[in-house]
Amino acid sequence: MKLSIALPILALSLALVGCDDRRSDWVDADAARQVEDRSVPQLVDKATKPDAPSTTPGAGDTTKASTADHVTKKTIVDPVQDDEPEVDVDAKLFVKRLVIARGVEGREPVSPASTFVKGESDRIYAFVEVGNEDRSASAITVSFFADGKPERGGVELRVGASPRWRTWAFTRQATEPGVWHVVVRGPKGQELARKTFEVVAEGEAPQASAEPDASEEPALDLDAAAEAVQAADAKS
Repeated sequence: MKLSIALPILALSLALVGCDDRRSDWVDADAARQVEDRSVPQLVDKATKPDAPSTTPGAGDTTKASTADHVTKKTIVDPVQDDEPEVDVDAKLFVKRLVIARGVEGREPVSPASTFVKGESDRIYAFVEVGNEDRSASAITVSFFADGKPERGGVELRVGASPRWRTWAFTRQATEPGVWHVVVRGPKGQELARKTFEVVAEGEAPQASAEPDASEEPALDLDAAAEAVQAADAKS
């Protein structure tokens, strides 16, 4: 009997932020906040990138967990390109869309929501579509924080030299029930957009303070609207 031995290949891949279909870059918002505890964090320099993952069995399940012990959890960034342009802090950026969602696929938010059940998902995403009037390379900062807590850290995401740039960050730390905030800031720390979502325990009703997501608003009943107009005309 012939025995055939298959050698499994472990393919470890990371891919997150969408942009203008030419490149992608992303950072785990929680890990970045643990590294940079400032109101407007700086970009992670090449010298601070985590060492390459060890090939020793048991060293880690994925490259996501291959950082040094002094960094809480993990820090994940795309390799910094040597020819990456500097951030234009004077770029005229504005937020066209800020969507809180359960995921991102094809560079678009998936399952937008304003209320999330605790334990239902390990990530909550903030999808941002940025308008870039100057078409210059710049950056934005995305922060997640609980209501009543200070806004700290955050993650800086590059904005390419394109009039339209899609990017996103996610958090794993929004686990405590209550109202949470997402704030997007420009390269000078100016607020560009803000949105609120709520985390509730299973079976608990959301508070009125959570803002409804526009994508979840019920569609207009055109038939009912037409009937209302006809009734108004009949009375007149």
